[in-house]
Amino acid sequence: MSVLLDIRDLAVHCGAVEAVVGQAASRVAVMRAGQVVESGPCARLLTTPEHACTKSLLAAVPTLRTDREKPLAMVAN
Repeated sequence: MSVLLDIRDLAVHCGAVEAVVGQAASRVAVMRAGQVVESGPCARLLTTPEHACTKSLLAAVPTLRTDREKPLAMVAN
């Protein structure tokens, strides 16, 4: 199964990126403005993203270690 992540759908996918996508898909494509900016095996995209959009998307996902006193990272334009 493949999953497309579009930065416009960040609110829907943020919580699912690591928890669900990592278990439900073998390949992932990240889209920005309707164009695929990066795709590949799910494990690689989640651990070593190459495109700036993928990096900022993953940085915006809160974790248990996220400082709740600071604002969350923003997805780059």
